[in-house]
Amino acid sequence: MDNVSNQEIIQLALKFKSTRNNLLFVVIFTAVNLFLFAVEADLSFLFSAFVPQLAFFIVQEESGTAAALAVSFLLTGVYLLLSIMSNQKRGLITVALVLFAIDTAIFLMLATGLGIDFSFIIQIAFYAWILYYLVHGTIACTKLKDVSDEELQEIYTNVAQATAAATGAAQAPPFAEDIKSLEDIIEDTNETESENQYEDSFN
Repeated sequence: MDNVSNQEIIQLALKFKSTRNNLLFVVIFTAVNLFLFAVEADLSFLFSAFVPQLAFFIVQEESGTAAALAVSFLLTGVYLLLSIMSNQKRGLITVALVLFAIDTAIFLMLATGLGIDFSFIIQIAFYAWILYYLVHGTIACTKLKDVSDEELQEIYTNVAQATAAATGAAQAPPFAEDIKSLEDIIEDTNETESENQYEDSFN
């Protein structure tokens, strides 16, 4: 990639992966809510997509719980597919951004008429959080257009190995002030490998 350093590529790749993970987070909580609605539990989670839940109650009133679950899980499954398939077709994360923005707009239009309370504020904060990641994921996707899928997977593998090696070698407390950043871990690992290769050349 022109004018983009290796460290920037790593940061963009990790932002993109975080976006996909947060989308899975939405899918899981939405699916749990739909199940709780089906069993008529007095519990639900705020951190979920609104439209699938809205569809559940609309369809349930007309066609029953089974049909409501089918339709709402189908809508939720769209986010799941976008999260999974964006690993190979990265542009799909933009589709997820558009759909979740529409979901947010529908929630705001309907929920504001019911009044603003603490749960409303928490839900808005959640929407802002997910939209933030989707926007940054879309930007990262654009900047990573010249990076192949194989190179991206190699980055994830190297980061995982570097993190595992660093955490396995050090026994420092989890909140120690001198914990290194991910970039430092990768840099140190590369330096260690270079030193080992240098030493091997004299053996």
